[in-house]
Amino acid sequence: MMVAPRPANPTVRFVDEYCESYRDLFIQVRSFEAFKHLHVSAIAELPRKSLPVIAKVNGLPNAQSLLHSYKPAQLVFVDEAGVDDTHDYPYGYCHRSERFHDLKLGHRTELVSMVSGWSDYWSLD
Repeated sequence: MMVAPRPANPTVRFVDEYCESYRDLFIQVRSFEAFKHLHVSAIAELPRKSLPVIAKVNGLPNAQSLLHSYKPAQLVFVDEAGVDDTHDYPYGYCHRSERFHDLKLGHRTELVSMVSGWSDYWSLD
């Protein structure tokens, strides 16, 4: 005799309605609930969207349930970095008693942002 799975705990109504179309992708109810918690945190105004913060906002005791809901191949690790041109200091020579002058501006003029991602599995389908 097979026992019917319990229904997933509700979150925000429109997130529940949106995620319901993906319900059959998840074998375990806990994985589906973690999927819904991540969608709730995507629309929440959080200063940092890390798993511990997401777990705290959703009332979970820790982030382990969110992390273990996914296989390593399903995770994408993203890192962001920025470089501005104020780190390029002028070099030159002058007499010891004179001040070295350059045409370098004293404020940031250009910011280059880079985002990289890594995953065990990448598909271009």
